[in-house]
Amino acid sequence: MFSNSDTKVNHLSEIVNLHRALQLLTVFTLLITLVAPVHAGHEPPISLVTAEFPPYNYTQDNKIVGSSTAIIKAVFERMKMETTIDLLPPKRAMAMAARGQADGYFTFTKNPQRLKEYYYSLPLSTIGDVFFKKRDLIVEWATMSDLKGYTIGATQGYNYATDFLNAMENKVIDVDLIVGQTPEVMHLKRLNIGRVDLIICEVTLCSHIVRTHPEQFQNIDYVDRLIGPVRTFHLGFSKKWPNAKLIADKFNQTFLQLLEEGTIAAIHQKYGTRRDILGAK
Repeated sequence: MFSNSDTKVNHLSEIVNLHRALQLLTVFTLLITLVAPVHAGHEPPISLVTAEFPPYNYTQDNKIVGSSTAIIKAVFERMKMETTIDLLPPKRAMAMAARGQADGYFTFTKNPQRLKEYYYSLPLSTIGDVFFKKRDLIVEWATMSDLKGYTIGATQGYNYATDFLNAMENKVIDVDLIVGQTPEVMHLKRLNIGRVDLIICEVTLCSHIVRTHPEQFQNIDYVDRLIGPVRTFHLGFSKKWPNAKLIADKFNQTFLQLLEEGTIAAIHQKYGTRRDILGAK
């Protein structure tokens, strides 16, 4: 049998152990209270990919800049959301976003396949394709059939105007396709040495390259006629990303605020791009 003194010691020991347990529980609860809000409020950055397409998206002094890049950064900064941006070859970048390996891709036009894969932002800018040529070549055209006899440089996978794509598919026109990380520079070089007679290119993009490389491309201009209708450039949020619709809607709301404040217009003015209706020259 246990004595009364033994019973008291056991009770005292239980009380001490219980007190220690309560102390540990209090400390643990305090740590959870302090740490949990930090982790709960910290979201991983939104991962975006893009491709070289000056003056909309391009590298300068080891930084990714351009009108589309600046607009997207400004919107997410206003939303207080962090982003990471990687510049990759266009085909690889779009494939990554479509598979959900990146949260979004910019900037590109709409087509039926892309609408299945992305939630689109509001238009960030307006674009139009034209035919670039050597200055001494006179080209007049009204329909694609008027371009028979010319070899036209184009980029594989680009979402050109429907008339152009149909004419290429039906072999109404002779198109020489290329791929690459900076295909527009390649096109202009091939045009310069006579590998092709014309190239199809977004007017602001190739005009920017010609203007910033006059020693190479001073003898190149373009035909003053748009190929197909004016189109728009967008940021696409991958539908493989669970938050895509929510963030796309918030992005568009914030974009409209910056548009009304004049921030978007100031960015376009800085880079020589535009969001209103585009003319050729």
